[in-house]
Amino acid sequence: MRVNKNKGFTLIEIIVVTVILAVLMAVAVPSVMSYINEANDAKYVAVARAAFLNARRAFVYEYSANGKVDNGAYNKIQIYVGTFGLDKKYLDQVIEEIGPRKDYGDQVKSLYLCKMKLTPSKTGIASMTVGIQFKDGKGYKLVTIESNNKMTVGKEYLDNLTGVTRGTLS
Repeated sequence: MRVNKNKGFTLIEIIVVTVILAVLMAVAVPSVMSYINEANDAKYVAVARAAFLNARRAFVYEYSANGKVDNGAYNKIQIYVGTFGLDKKYLDQVIEEIGPRKDYGDQVKSLYLCKMKLTPSKTGIASMTVGIQFKDGKGYKLVTIESNNKMTVGKEYLDNLTGVTRGTLS
């Protein structure tokens, strides 16, 4: 009776297993990365939604009479917007800051209101674009929110949003 003393894998078996693992990784990694990117965008959307709701509430509070926004307010409002209400200079009338830092969580480093489009409606705000920087991020991402709850997360800007921090509300 002959006993086989080889207890290891052959080179062919190792190559086959390696090829199978490589194919599985090639299929799995892109789908996992897309889920990670979606989760990352979701945190920007959550902060932007909170900013939008705070801005809408402040706008209606400041400019509404009997629940309807005064149409004359749309032509008069200009605002210089900085991070969390710092460096604010108001020209004609005041819009309250878009909320205290605690409304957005501990991970938000800074938040810029870049653009706001106003419409004669009950809420007064049709769309808003905010730049959001998290503490673990290198730059800002612009998020555009529309009143129909459509949200778009843009690319990341590393230049601290130079040139877009002064906005005219129109």
